[in-house]
Amino acid sequence: MSPNPSDPPPSPRDPLADFGLPAGHAPPARIALAAVHVAMAESYQGVDDPRADPVPHIDWGQTRALRRQLDAQGFGVAEAMDTAQRYGLGWPVAERLIEETGQLNLSNGFVAGAGVDHLSSPKSVAEIAEAWTFQCERIQAAGGVPVLLCVPELLHLAKNEDEFVHAYAEVIGAHTGPLLIHWLGAAFHPGLADYFPGDSFMRIMALDPTKVLGCKLSLLDADFERQTRRALLASGQIILTGDDLNYPDLIIGESNEPAGKIDFLGRSYPTGDFSHALLGVFNAIARPASRALAFLASGDPATAHKILKTTEPLARLLFEPPTTNYKAGIAYLAYLQGRQSNPMLPFHAEQLRSPEHRNLIAQAAAQCGCG
Repeated sequence: MSPNPSDPPPSPRDPLADFGLPAGHAPPARIALAAVHVAMAESYQGVDDPRADPVPHIDWGQTRALRRQLDAQGFGVAEAMDTAQRYGLGWPVAERLIEETGQLNLSNGFVAGAGVDHLSSPKSVAEIAEAWTFQCERIQAAGGVPVLLCVPELLHLAKNEDEFVHAYAEVIGAHTGPLLIHWLGAAFHPGLADYFPGDSFMRIMALDPTKVLGCKLSLLDADFERQTRRALLASGQIILTGDDLNYPDLIIGESNEPAGKIDFLGRSYPTGDFSHALLGVFNAIARPASRALAFLASGDPATAHKILKTTEPLARLLFEPPTTNYKAGIAYLAYLQGRQSNPMLPFHAEQLRSPEHRNLIAQAAAQCGCG
């Protein structure tokens, strides 16, 4: 019997239906932080010049709502980082984001990027250390954990590896709480090629493991991340993967046997030969990723891995070169998912991907349950 033309079209099948639901409600097995973008008001539609100041057109209400949505799905928020166009919008916007996110009293807490961008142009290593410390204090006062952002100027101002390490040592010594180190690769910021010269990274991580809980690693190099993860595990430190291409394998890891535990944002998590996560892609794949993490917590890493792998084609589209344009896809999906009223970004970064690319993203999102 042929369908009646007046019948409504059948609802699309949920790709997550085959996986079912995990048994019980176990404590989370991984730290999972989602880097979140900034939403724009409809008034920005009339601003044609991408170089014009976008700040008067930020939709602060919708920007807050994006953070609440991710918190409701079990993710902590990574605030004022690259996904929020930190290197373009600078400290005034970052400061407000940090303060307002702190006021949301999120169930899963937040971390935030600490940089030096309240300075117009740092003149010395000491000035960078002092500026980093200032922003760390502001983040801590708002209730967050600071993430020491990479500072391109430090590469030019530090005369040698010892001076480079000393800048971090000054901040770590002055800060009174936990913090994370950030290592963002050149794929995300061309000015950060050759960051952490020589052995400086491991020297910095060893300065005070009781304060430096771990590192957010965004180098898109899975083998290097595994090697670094194992090196840090001996001191109880963790890697939060920022690898938006290889995260399914890195999060599941080589073994789910706990080697110890770490206290972070008011909860205890296992440590081991696996990565925790601070990812921009979580912003796009929150629904399937939340399901996967619930299976992982319940002791079913195989199903968790299968679900995460279904999101990988979408992630590879979002972050395909030029990788810096990934935010356009993130905002577009938030728009398609009904989480914001338009797909615009500051500096009209949404225009950096073609309509054809957006169509591919929409198709890939539907296939993994992100619609």
